[in-house]
Amino acid sequence: MKKIILVILLLLIVSFGFAQTHRITSHTVNIQVNDSGLAQITERFYLYFPTEQDKIEFRNISTDLGYDLVNWENFDPKFTTTVGSNNLTNGTLSYNEGESNFLEIKYELLDALMEKGQETNMVVEYSMKASYFNKLFEPPFWVIPDNTDITIELPPGASIKGTVEPEAKITNSGTKPLITWKGYKSGAQLNVDYVLWKKADPVVDINAISNFLFKTTEGIITIVVGLLILLILLWKRKRIINKIERFVENHTIIEES
Repeated sequence: MKKIILVILLLLIVSFGFAQTHRITSHTVNIQVNDSGLAQITERFYLYFPTEQDKIEFRNISTDLGYDLVNWENFDPKFTTTVGSNNLTNGTLSYNEGESNFLEIKYELLDALMEKGQETNMVVEYSMKASYFNKLFEPPFWVIPDNTDITIELPPGASIKGTVEPEAKITNSGTKPLITWKGYKSGAQLNVDYVLWKKADPVVDINAISNFLFKTTEGIITIVVGLLILLILLWKRKRIINKIERFVENHTIIEES
């Protein structure tokens, strides 16, 4: 009960302008997409404090607000998630001080961020669900705000298909394509399409061969027949070698100089 009262008091203090003791200088959103189109998201809000006392006060407030995102959103509405809405899971929240001071929110989505499209024997097509970024939609445009960087890290081996909207910077980290939007940026569409090449199955399935040879009647018979043929060849190897040598001699023409 005391904890709840303290949080309420802190929120009342904020309403009287205490929130001005900090300023968000930049906001980064890093989205890591796996082979199934699921995403892990890390957001950081980098902070500036006018005085050291302001930093200490914010530190104390962060301890009182705890790990409840709702408390942080009430404290400052800008401290909220960018992707998804009611489908978040495995969320963590932390405040960090050092060379940079930032509030970090990590979370996953319950369902895939990337929607699977056409699939062939070799590739699978994926498209990003723009509706998961509705917080960026300011009709009629999708808007990446000032001082905001959004980076989407596609799975290894993915190939971007078509044009990314709004225009983005495309780089690579090893075999992973990286798509980065740096605000301020706006566009009529929010679009990312890519194809993912399937891993080729091995031409020879060792396990299947092993199961056939040692776990089926036909396989055991095959092994026995093979051993018999090998024994016969070993037993008659001299005779076979002699026949080969005579054949070579009879069919070799020696030219006289």
